[in-house]
Amino acid sequence: MGIQCPAFLTQYIQQLSGRLEEAKWQLSQYQTLADMHFNGSLSKLTEHYLSNSDTIINKTGMIVNELINRRDYLTFQFTSLHNQPYLEQLWFFSTNFDDSIVQQTYTMFSLSIPLTIEALCTGFFIAILVMSLLKLCLYSCSCVYQRMFKQVETN
Repeated sequence: MGIQCPAFLTQYIQQLSGRLEEAKWQLSQYQTLADMHFNGSLSKLTEHYLSNSDTIINKTGMIVNELINRRDYLTFQFTSLHNQPYLEQLWFFSTNFDDSIVQQTYTMFSLSIPLTIEALCTGFFIAILVMSLLKLCLYSCSCVYQRMFKQVETN
């Protein structure tokens, strides 16, 4: 399981990249309008849309704002993971993952056995962690059993 972490993380970053490029492309359509009518200012374009009394145009302004927020969010996610040291990637991913992108990545995930130092170290760490938890659980059960057995003998 642990040895799959680097491959999953790589595929997660690829999913992020694809979504980011799509958001940028969609926003570029509105940027073209902003370039033509508002000296390139997307904020002025959205203000114009949002202040319009026509409900459809007003909702279009909301869509543009959502696209800007989505692009900024995906940019933050991508830059926080892309070309960062592996441990920083793991930490950021484990504390800031996007559930919908994790679900998509998991659905599309293809198993691989990467023979990199990161994969081997992660696999080793998770194996040690699982073994330690198992040993702690068995030790706890053993202590409880011994106490119960001693109580039965003394009665």
